[in-house]
Amino acid sequence: MTAATELAQALTRAHGAAQGGLVSGALRRVLTLWGVLDIENLDDSFAEYLRLAEPVLAEAKHNSAKAAAGYYDMLRAAEGVPGTSQAGRFLADLVTSGEMELTLGPIGPTYIRKAMADGMTFEQAARAAWVKQSGQMSHSILGGSRDTLAHRIERDDRAIGFQRAPFDRNCCAFCGVLASRGAVYKARGAAITAKNGKRYHTHCRCQPQPVFRAGTPLSDAGQRFHKLYADHGDINEVRRHLDGRTTKNEAEKPSGGSADD
Repeated sequence: MTAATELAQALTRAHGAAQGGLVSGALRRVLTLWGVLDIENLDDSFAEYLRLAEPVLAEAKHNSAKAAAGYYDMLRAAEGVPGTSQAGRFLADLVTSGEMELTLGPIGPTYIRKAMADGMTFEQAARAAWVKQSGQMSHSILGGSRDTLAHRIERDDRAIGFQRAPFDRNCCAFCGVLASRGAVYKARGAAITAKNGKRYHTHCRCQPQPVFRAGTPLSDAGQRFHKLYADHGDINEVRRHLDGRTTKNEAEKPSGGSADD
């Protein structure tokens, strides 16, 4: 592995860690605001929560996009790509007015009331709603980086595509198997913008890693899951392996011992 490749991989790992830190920091701040919810005045208190949380998320999403722009430029330089990207000044849009109400509203008062009607206490229902809320907020914040990188890749003549870079090698099977497939090339017309939002599930910390040359090594997670998929041949079997359940391959293996036993 060349020094340039090692630097590129280190930059990608550092970018993933930085994005994770932005999300964690924003969620900690928003969680302190979650306490304004009042069971006696759920609709108004939830509206107040959204009002207070929106600037926190807007700031985090902007910082996510700004960090992605810096990462792209540093990765481009580390890979020895000549020239500059035409989309060098692009940053993803901030949280737009009404976006939080649209995405978080369905897991607000109505969700909490239904959970309570199903037997949960207010505290249990609010905790369950927070898990879903935090997933949606993570997705929105990381959209700053993902959208910025997708825009830069699509408009950079020197970028040939992208590959999935999970936050760490112990990611879920869905993300790991996608990462194991390596580069997705622009020439194949693959959509990598956030318009294809299903590419990232809630609570997902993956990022699109720009690819400037054929033969770019897989991420740490990509290398791990490349072997797992080769061993098991099916994503569901990989999931079974990760869960500690018996896979088809393991079930079909002959038991130990010899014919003389």
